[in-house]
Amino acid sequence: MAQPAQVTTPTSSEALAAAPSVLLEKLGRRVKNFQSLISPSHSFQETTEAQVEHRPDRADLIGLIRSSSRSLCAAVDVAEALSEMGRPGQERTHEEGAALIAPAIEHIHKRTQAGDVINPAETRLLRVYAKANGGKLNFPAWFTATKNAFSLVGKMEDLPGPEAYLAASPSAGQSTAEMREDLAALKTEILRLRQSPKEDEGPSGDTTERTMRERDKIVSQMDRILSDLSDVQPEQVTACCERVKVEALVMPELTEAMLDLRRGIARALERLTLGSGEKEPITIQCTELIGQGGAFKEAAQYSLSPDSILGEDNKSENVAVLLEEYQRLHAALVKVYQQWTGHPPDRREQERRKTMLRLERGIGQVFLEDPEKSRAMLIALSDYRSPNIEHCMAKLLTAPTLESGARGSQTLRPYLNKLENIELLGQALSLLIRGSSESADIITDALKPTELRPVCDLGHAVRTRLAASDTRVLVRLFDDELISIQRAAHTTPARKAVALHALALAADDESVRRGLKGRLKALEYVDKLASSLNENARERSPHAQFIEKVRARISRRFSSDLSDYWGQRELVRDWRSLLEDHLTLLAHPDAWNGLVPNQVFYNGYLLYGEPGAGKSFLVLCMANDLEIPLHTISREEMAQAYQEADRRQRGYDRGAKEQDSRSQGNEIEDTLSKFLESKIEQANTDKRKSGARACMLFIDEMEAEFLKRDPETSPREELTRTNIMLRVIERLIKKHPDIIFVAATNHIDLVDEAALRLGRYGCHLEVKLPQEADVKDILDGCFDRLGFTINNQIKQSDGYQQLVNSCIRMSPLDIQLAINNAATLERIRREESFPDLDEGLLKLFISKIEATKKLDGRRRILKGSSSETETHDQGQPAVH
Repeated sequence: MAQPAQVTTPTSSEALAAAPSVLLEKLGRRVKNFQSLISPSHSFQETTEAQVEHRPDRADLIGLIRSSSRSLCAAVDVAEALSEMGRPGQERTHEEGAALIAPAIEHIHKRTQAGDVINPAETRLLRVYAKANGGKLNFPAWFTATKNAFSLVGKMEDLPGPEAYLAASPSAGQSTAEMREDLAALKTEILRLRQSPKEDEGPSGDTTERTMRERDKIVSQMDRILSDLSDVQPEQVTACCERVKVEALVMPELTEAMLDLRRGIARALERLTLGSGEKEPITIQCTELIGQGGAFKEAAQYSLSPDSILGEDNKSENVAVLLEEYQRLHAALVKVYQQWTGHPPDRREQERRKTMLRLERGIGQVFLEDPEKSRAMLIALSDYRSPNIEHCMAKLLTAPTLESGARGSQTLRPYLNKLENIELLGQALSLLIRGSSESADIITDALKPTELRPVCDLGHAVRTRLAASDTRVLVRLFDDELISIQRAAHTTPARKAVALHALALAADDESVRRGLKGRLKALEYVDKLASSLNENARERSPHAQFIEKVRARISRRFSSDLSDYWGQRELVRDWRSLLEDHLTLLAHPDAWNGLVPNQVFYNGYLLYGEPGAGKSFLVLCMANDLEIPLHTISREEMAQAYQEADRRQRGYDRGAKEQDSRSQGNEIEDTLSKFLESKIEQANTDKRKSGARACMLFIDEMEAEFLKRDPETSPREELTRTNIMLRVIERLIKKHPDIIFVAATNHIDLVDEAALRLGRYGCHLEVKLPQEADVKDILDGCFDRLGFTINNQIKQSDGYQQLVNSCIRMSPLDIQLAINNAATLERIRREESFPDLDEGLLKLFISKIEATKKLDGRRRILKGSSSETETHDQGQPAVH
């Protein structure tokens, strides 16, 4: 027999360098990444509470967290790549077989040491490989380093018979002709024995006995010849083992280390984003993998405050690092879960089962184990303006999380696919519309195969239209979407929520909002859509609050705010400052603990001035700008409340000859109190739904409810009415500091003085008809909306000053109407846009302003005639 050839075990670099397959290239990259991350020693020494205080600086801590996270995740990647290569039924190259031979032999060796029964074919494979390597199990360097992170499981299914190993032996081809004949006869006999039944075929037992003796002889010869062969190459052995099934399962110890590190990072991020009141330090446990010796080493376990990691100087940068490593750990743990659930039990199943419970809880949410806290953290993290954080947010929003199904089944679904996370659809849609293309692609790839595909479709459509500044197509897009949802028999809640949020996001851009305002036909469906989404939701649930916030946001965006209110700069500044102070006090109730509200809050604001000055419009704009709900009580509603009180009184006193004025007053006061309390309750409901800190209750034409009292001339009913309103409103203002009480009047001289003191409507703000400075602000706003460019020469011209003078003391609405009307008509006549304001347009605007003033003059004459008639008929001045 020929001398055995020299056998060398291929190193990982040799096997990987020659591999053409994608899988092996992937394994090579992951192993290389893993080897670069693990190190036998670390710059930090292990510390315990008893040791001398030595704390690394912030940069070192961040580096330690990052290296620990990446080395743990890289080990999972290596296990995943090995399992992909080891699946049966795949066509493998010789190089892939060379890379798999070490795990295959290691698996057989472990089973042998554990006392498991292995089949003869596995015994021969182990013997041949050990013989080829000098009787030792030598493994590539990469496997020696990584095998501590995973265990090999599976069976050697349908291994080829010994003839395959003999055929693969170069020595067999170099032997004598006799030996070749013996080998051929041996192979033929083996084939015949395998194909023949094992039962007795002859008339007596002689045939069976003879067959068994021949079989034993052949097997003995085969084993002897096989044991003498020492030149079977690992590549050749692997080529004979195409059906070998070897999987690399991540060890429970590695999974526990990953869960510990992930939890520590999550607590640090929670402390930062949600401002948890906990004062205890955070424990972050970092673990290193050691290639030689023990499987794991605790690299560091420090008790930290969030600032010790995050710092104030580069907080955003460090948050991005922590978030990136957190996302990486979550993705790796999902891979571990998929590996474990897809594999049959083995000898480490009991250990794995204990870790599995913790793993299932860990990947049930993106952050921690509390759904509401997890959502709140993602919403808070979206406030950080960083490309790296945005990228991580896209991955976390679409991360696979575990969801319980029917009969206790567990399913991995994208985090956004859970109905309770509908609030987060807005975050995903924001990234699709305004995020980077990379973030948009991450969300699209994750959601397109799911029922959330409408999120992707609408998000990309809006993104394209916004990029092209095509508002006309946007109008059509939103109209079509809202109308189709409204008409559809069944529409998913996700699609409804996405349509609302897409409209809100588009309206955040002032120029887009300007193009959509007044042109959206389906805007009326927004409230219906929000109501249908909240139909079965609890009023204070996060779901209901989110939908109401979006609805209110759309309502405000397409209504008016302070950007639409021009002029009265000092008045607007002063009132906004007072209201901001009010909201600040509401947000910090501990600061006024022990004091009653009327000793702390300026509440009860009265706006007065001439008709048309813009009092009601200012109230609307201010409420929208502060993002607080506004409820208006009209004069007609108050009249109905008085009529109801009167009807109840008549029914109560029916048959009485004389009516006690005190009992009448009590009945009216009770009815008015109930009416106003019901309005306050409605306002509070909207406040709770939208998450606002306060709401505004507005009474217009308040002189009708607080008419000046004159004991000598005023009828008794008016005296009673004013007295009751004074008592009721003072009690309500004192009782409800979260309600901002506002009133307006054109005739402050007709308002009772008792209503004008602090505690009722004691904060007085005069809204005047526009003076010169106000007119200039109004004209600037009008021309900007119309797209005009005004150079300094035009602004300093006599024509411009004449236009300003013509507008003084006109109502702001009249000025805007005249300018807008003239400009749009001229645009139609010219059939072109005119970006520059010129002298010709100034003359046109002056003409239109003068014509408007004439119309207004006629209206005032008619109004004066009506007033004289009313005065003559009633014997007292009319109230307007």
